[in-house]
Amino acid sequence: MQSSPSNAHVESIVTSQYGSQADQRLETNWNAGRFSNFYFPHPDHLDESHTAKVYCVTSSEKYLVSCSGDKSIRIWNLETQRLVVPPLLGHEESVLYVQFDEKEDIVISGGADAHVFIWQFSTGKLIRWIRKAHAESVLSLKFNDQYLVTTSKDKSIKVWDRRELDLTSTNDSTTNGLGLSPALTLQSGLSAAVIAVLLTEKHVISGSGDKRIKIWDIITGKCLNTISVHEKGIATLNLSPDGRRIISGSSDNTIRIIDIASGAELSCLNGHTNIVRSVALQSSGSDLANRMVSGSYDGTIIIWRQKADEQWEVDRTLSVQEAFRDEHGLPIGRLTEQEISSGWRVFSVQVSSRWIISGVQATTIVGWDFDI
Repeated sequence: MQSSPSNAHVESIVTSQYGSQADQRLETNWNAGRFSNFYFPHPDHLDESHTAKVYCVTSSEKYLVSCSGDKSIRIWNLETQRLVVPPLLGHEESVLYVQFDEKEDIVISGGADAHVFIWQFSTGKLIRWIRKAHAESVLSLKFNDQYLVTTSKDKSIKVWDRRELDLTSTNDSTTNGLGLSPALTLQSGLSAAVIAVLLTEKHVISGSGDKRIKIWDIITGKCLNTISVHEKGIATLNLSPDGRRIISGSSDNTIRIIDIASGAELSCLNGHTNIVRSVALQSSGSDLANRMVSGSYDGTIIIWRQKADEQWEVDRTLSVQEAFRDEHGLPIGRLTEQEISSGWRVFSVQVSSRWIISGVQATTIVGWDFDI
């Protein structure tokens, strides 16, 4: 941990437009590894904390949304590091994945209870929910204005029509849940839990415990390509800013860069010593990514830099355990002995031009702010 939070630090955590001098300073800090740690909740408001490990975090310019083994979803203000609304409660078991769109005023979550919940972002109010969307835990989901795609431990992918969801009576659906049928169920060739999913205009891209990445036609449900480049199961998927490459993390401890059109492996990144559970890309606003950030069960977050030959190299490795200790080496916040000795698995990472934020095997969410 580089330094403890201060009022000067927390007053403008929201990403803003920087002038050239500020841009240069920020880039210098990234290159030199200069940062300060910050936390959700703010250390002055520990009562707002999750009460179990945080499985997923997702962010926008102003907000962070997290979900946890405590069965809740929490919406945070990035500037104040405080809750915007009370915790969103309704799931009967751990909430494993969440996505939101503040412009649409919507949050969608999936849990170990196999339910999918749809919430109003601005109020935290439950709008509707799909009762037993899958036969087992919902592990991942993505949505756009047309479709909601969910994946599960039950070895299936389901594509739901957003229009059908939106037209359903709110009163009926909040009481007993919807008994809807999906527009498509994708199962062909899937022999293990489907752990990760991407959604594009025309395709669903899935990653499973059977080591395979599959590309599906979202209209017909036909599998267009099966990509087998990993030695163990897929744990996470992301897409390059230009939409031409898949970035996959795996239980084989590697990250692979894959060309979507050909299915060919372009790069294999080695650096982690355990499952690569999450990968996020820092975009410059163009079709290229400046940096890539990965989080692993080995308790580290690696910052990757792309070289001139378009290959990636390790730029810096961040220790999650160090981030949870103050300048005297003492644990911050209200960490339990179990958390301190947990191994600090990283479940989810987010990155912007200014910060990295991670959900880990702890009740507190940790960030690294490079704008100091």
